[in-house]
Amino acid sequence: MTVQRWSVDRGRVVMKRHRIGRFASGLFLLSFAFLAAASALLILNRAHGIRALSPHLFVVPGFATVGAVVAARHPRHRIGWLFLGMALVAATAALTFEYALRAVVTAPRPLPGGVLAAWVAQWVWVLNLPALAVLLLLFPNGRLPTPRWRPVAWTLGLSFGAATLWTMFRPEPISLNELRISSPVSIAALEPLSGSRFSEALAGFGFVVMVLALVASALAPFIRRRHDRAEERQQLKWLAFAAAGSSLTGAAGALLFVLSPAIAGPWRSTIEAVAMALVIVAFLGLVVGVPVAIGLAISKYRLYEIDRIINRTLVYGGLTALLGTVYAGGVFVIGNLLNPEGKSQIAVAASTLAVAALFQPLRRRLQNLVDRRFSRRRYNATTTVDTFSTRLRDEIDLDTLSAELVTVMEHALQPTKASLWLRPRAPRSR
Repeated sequence: MTVQRWSVDRGRVVMKRHRIGRFASGLFLLSFAFLAAASALLILNRAHGIRALSPHLFVVPGFATVGAVVAARHPRHRIGWLFLGMALVAATAALTFEYALRAVVTAPRPLPGGVLAAWVAQWVWVLNLPALAVLLLLFPNGRLPTPRWRPVAWTLGLSFGAATLWTMFRPEPISLNELRISSPVSIAALEPLSGSRFSEALAGFGFVVMVLALVASALAPFIRRRHDRAEERQQLKWLAFAAAGSSLTGAAGALLFVLSPAIAGPWRSTIEAVAMALVIVAFLGLVVGVPVAIGLAISKYRLYEIDRIINRTLVYGGLTALLGTVYAGGVFVIGNLLNPEGKSQIAVAASTLAVAALFQPLRRRLQNLVDRRFSRRRYNATTTVDTFSTRLRDEIDLDTLSAELVTVMEHALQPTKASLWLRPRAPRSR
């Protein structure tokens, strides 16, 4: 009887997981269907000279794919469903924007529903802003850090909900590719509030509340890291690695954009192209790299290799930046000295040789610096073993070596208990 009841319960669980998987797959397919339609409309609009591009197109693939995988494997984890919702919102925003352009601007005659699509595109993307903040609150286990964080979540929902409602029903025209379209669902009774001092003060207060809630959400992972277990700390490292990499790449691109006007000659166009490439890579890192990193952390796939990945990224990223600076500086300085009017082959060759000669020394120094600063335990273990190896060449007393060997093991590996067993010397045969 017990076996039969267990089999029935097991069957119900399997059926429930199957339905959840089908629902997740349905949301995934719906998001990609919207994405495909928006892409087709984008091609039509660009054929008519429209250069506007919805950034929401790039949000859908990463969030929809990772969300479907996480929701199917971990149906109780809220982040998977949050990702699917964000992907569907982004796909809806992209589709409505491109359809509104096609229906109102590029079509031979106006298409039905164009104004309504423009109205939806105006406000639907706002829903993803609090979703990103809630993502920081829920990662990595799908729950708030503590019940004390519930007011932050409620503040996010209420403040962004009020902003979304105001965007939906405000009595102002809709802006679409430099066109002004009358809103189809505006409320005329709100017109006295539009532009008044009261509405401006209320909007300022709401903006401050939203910013404070976003800042609190951004601080949640750092506060959570102090109290979580070792495994959850490793999961937080995945998110920090992806977000920090994208942020630093975008900052480098922005810095090059700022510095490019001060550079004259053929180098300016090259630097601007590099800056644009860095900004594009940073954006793709945020919309693709961050969800992939979160998906890997939740699925715990090769979780504890994140320290090695961070170490190698710091070393080779810094090495690439230093060698690139040396190469560019060498070509610029030596080229101006030898041939100010054009490109110097000697400068290129000299800079290439300098980069090749500096590669190994710089790599070793950067590796030691990163190990000393970010992998202190590994650096201390290596130093302890090297010191013991030097001591081993000078010490011949067995008891002293045994005691030092145990001490080295305790400092290098930090086990809970360490002991040394030596095989007794066999008696000599007479």
